[in-house]
Amino acid sequence: RVRHAVHENEYLVVVDENSDSWDPIQSPRMTLFDGVWGTTMRVHTASSHSYRYAVLHDLGGDVALVQLEGQTRTISATVPLLTVDDNVFGVFGGKSDFHSDWLVGYSQLRVRLGTRVSLPSIELYPAAAVEAAALYASAALHNTRGPPRTVPAEILVQKTSTLAASPRGLAKAEIVDGNFIEFVFRASTFEDAAIAITVSTADNALLATGWLLPTQRTRGGTAVLPLWAAGEAVGHLRVDYVQIDPLPSSAGLQRPCNPFRPNVKYMIGHRGMGSTHVAPNSGKIPGPVTENTIASFKKAEENGAHYVEFDVHLTKDNIPIVYHNFEAFVTARGDPDCPVHVQVADMTQRQLQSLLLRSKHQISAGTEPVAHTPDEREFPTLQQVFEQVPPNLGFDVEIKSPLLLKGGAVHEDGANPPLDKNAYADAILACMLSHASARSVFITTFDPDLCLMLRLKQKRFPVAFLTCAGNSSHGEYEDARCRSLESAVSFAATNGMLGVATDSVAVLSDLEKIATAQALGLAVLTWGGHNNIPINVAKQQQAGVNAIILDRIGMYEPEGPLPNNFPLAS
Repeated sequence: RVRHAVHENEYLVVVDENSDSWDPIQSPRMTLFDGVWGTTMRVHTASSHSYRYAVLHDLGGDVALVQLEGQTRTISATVPLLTVDDNVFGVFGGKSDFHSDWLVGYSQLRVRLGTRVSLPSIELYPAAAVEAAALYASAALHNTRGPPRTVPAEILVQKTSTLAASPRGLAKAEIVDGNFIEFVFRASTFEDAAIAITVSTADNALLATGWLLPTQRTRGGTAVLPLWAAGEAVGHLRVDYVQIDPLPSSAGLQRPCNPFRPNVKYMIGHRGMGSTHVAPNSGKIPGPVTENTIASFKKAEENGAHYVEFDVHLTKDNIPIVYHNFEAFVTARGDPDCPVHVQVADMTQRQLQSLLLRSKHQISAGTEPVAHTPDEREFPTLQQVFEQVPPNLGFDVEIKSPLLLKGGAVHEDGANPPLDKNAYADAILACMLSHASARSVFITTFDPDLCLMLRLKQKRFPVAFLTCAGNSSHGEYEDARCRSLESAVSFAATNGMLGVATDSVAVLSDLEKIATAQALGLAVLTWGGHNNIPINVAKQQQAGVNAIILDRIGMYEPEGPLPNNFPLAS
């Protein structure tokens, strides 16, 4: 028995952890009586049995997994009939611990509104595309609220100015200055769905109506919608939206894992043993082994790394490849001073692995390309990395996706956003789910929408949000979720992420931010050049940071070795 308040058409199930066919969707449905959910299970006597509760949503034929407890419960049946009362769903030791919004059997459409000034109340709800199109076409005659709401949306209020997260809310909310609001819709398909929008005063008087039609959207982007009142267009509303579809297979239905244990100071090797593509005269020391290669990962493991961080994107033939940049520099035959720029996404795996590369820094320094041993060869596939790196070494898999800066420029050279982020994420996740085995793995990415996709499509690999945390050296991003550590923490906590991976500058200037984020249930990881200075590592570890990503792991900079009470590896 357990207690939990659910939304309309939602119900609880018991997930049998001892079953080989571990599947919440097929788990027995519980019955609600007098505020308590209950069911009967058959278990073996005199042995322990593991289980957890989950919340499912009946979508009218399809079933969606909405929430899953984050920890396993255990019972030992010592008598023929045992009554177990677990009190409250998702609460362990007085603290809430559950995963939410795991896409199984349905898609999500998220519509985000941002504002810099106070606005009246805004309501969004699904509508039949045909009916909405007719209302849109005859807006002069239809200044009404449109069709009745059929499926309420969840509201996620993301504060951009404070470290706070909001729980699931109502289908109507007032926009407060400094926030943006995200409306979350669930359905088995959005192919013929429109989103109706009404703008009202605080006392519910209608001001204007608008529609986001299927013909106006792809699977992600921005739309500027006219708002109509009394037969006239009285304004416009900008909405950012993303559609997130489930994995095409049930492979994502694997048990969740936790990559960080308490009281362990995790050290993560940046691209293995560190970046080797460093600019001449920059003062930076390149890693001793070519970055993002199997050799570099093996060396980092030998030097005591708990995890290695590396970058993944797709080749032209849809193979997940390990390489940092979106473009490569190939030495032209007969003219080493005339490099050819090659887009990684425009080359097949075989073409990339046959290239002899120079980085742009090697080109400016006049350094010739070097022929590598097999383990040092650049562009290993993600599958090769899983198969050839020792299984006790954990992976921090950064999935690459370019971000837009204010003004429309792309942050990284040679980058083009994936045409279909769902397909992009699915291809990489399929490889990871097939080859990760029992290895400890988590995912990071700078792209907030891709971050949501990766978290919602599966639970095997926890997902952390990468952020530059407002460091001006990286530029100012178009997406407000990317502009500060506060925004990143709020986004991660609101959406149930593992944590945030931030430029260490943001926490070194105020170490209390580590505990503030952790109080919201987030892990805190840091990266950046400042982590190559031992005293900065010591400060962050003393403040309780969960993991530090750094170059040249196990090798110390001229500032001296790390103090004995802060070892690089346990």
